[in-house]
Amino acid sequence: MSKKGISNSSDKLTKGEKTRLLILSKSIELFGTHGYFNTSMQMIASECDLSQGAVMQHFPSKNKLLETVRKFVSNSNHDFVDSQISISDDGYTSLIKHIKNNFQWALKFKSEASIIIIIYEHAFFDSEFKEIANAAFRLGTERILRYILAAQREKSIQIEKNVSSEQIALIIHEFLVGLIIKNVPQTDKKKIWPEIEERITFTLSKLLNYSN
Repeated sequence: MSKKGISNSSDKLTKGEKTRLLILSKSIELFGTHGYFNTSMQMIASECDLSQGAVMQHFPSKNKLLETVRKFVSNSNHDFVDSQISISDDGYTSLIKHIKNNFQWALKFKSEASIIIIIYEHAFFDSEFKEIANAAFRLGTERILRYILAAQREKSIQIEKNVSSEQIALIIHEFLVGLIIKNVPQTDKKKIWPEIEERITFTLSKLLNYSN
């Protein structure tokens, strides 16, 4: 969890809200270190110096806790990525920045990024989380589609006639998720980033037939 986000958001919170934020913070750390299934509510309570009952007053089940963590991480991701995109950027530039900065966010906040991976993993075993994962994936694809449509209006890209903008957005999102799952868990940012940056630029330019 971004320390900047914690410090900025905790200044004016009530005691109960600060406790809730502490639980979320420690949950992200533990889920990221041990995985969702190997982290118990008691482990989270111990890290927070609380009783398990006190934790469950805020989050009555681990599933409810994970869903709240997912929303927090999603907001953190959006804040980080959107802050890197200027209102003056064209559609293609915004798309490139969106993809690159999603990967940069995952490298910078690996524990938070692991939550996204956990959600997809948990969807295999829990129908409720399958819907959550599908909804999260649709949202990510829609954000990418918005930039593709803007680039099409600006005539900086040209998509093949037998492929829709929606299909391209889905492919790009799958590409991004795959990059994060494969490369982030054991990757040194300084070693991997130049290669990933080049791969992102090359892949998008080919998919979208980009022209200056």
